[in-house]
Amino acid sequence: MKKPVILGCFILFVCGVLSGCYPVKSLHPLYTEKELIFETKLLGTWMGSMGGEKDKTVILNFAEGQNKSYNLLYISEGNTCGLTANLVQLGKYRFLDIALNAESTSADKDKFRSFNQGYFAHIIYMHSFSKFIMEGESLSLEMLSHDFVKEKIEKNLIKLKNEVYKEAGEKEYIITANTAELQEFLIDYTDKYGSEGPAFFPKFELKKQK
Repeated sequence: MKKPVILGCFILFVCGVLSGCYPVKSLHPLYTEKELIFETKLLGTWMGSMGGEKDKTVILNFAEGQNKSYNLLYISEGNTCGLTANLVQLGKYRFLDIALNAESTSADKDKFRSFNQGYFAHIIYMHSFSKFIMEGESLSLEMLSHDFVKEKIEKNLIKLKNEVYKEAGEKEYIITANTAELQEFLIDYTDKYGSEGPAFFPKFELKKQK
């Protein structure tokens, strides 16, 4: 089994840089091979801000990966990490599925190589999902909000398989629904709540760099 060697990168992307706002984490991916699409226009470097924080620059670099995937390099506040992104077409909507890229760089591997193997035995890959809108030289990524989904689950307004655990005293939901269930949920969720600001938050607004 492959072991993710850049856990810190994923934490940076989905937690640390989001100022307390973080996306839903899923055990399973949002896609099968038939839903994957590859947009060559996405390749290259995009720069912008996240969640309206104009003073916090975010850089995303998309390079071609394997099997229609993208190698995603995320850069913010002097931190760089490698992730894997897959562009998913579900009906009229597009989503970006993001997960750890264990093959990121040899430097990352060397950095974590000294860790005890027992540590890696307790790490699994997780996925986060963002609504994807690309228009010309503009790119918008809106993350599926953990807090919004948590609220709807607790009010029984959303039926989605999950497990709950406590992180720093706070309840966090890990989605355990399979891929087919996730796809059905995301389409229905976006139809119902997509126009509500908190449903997809934070929002990345980026421009293509020449």
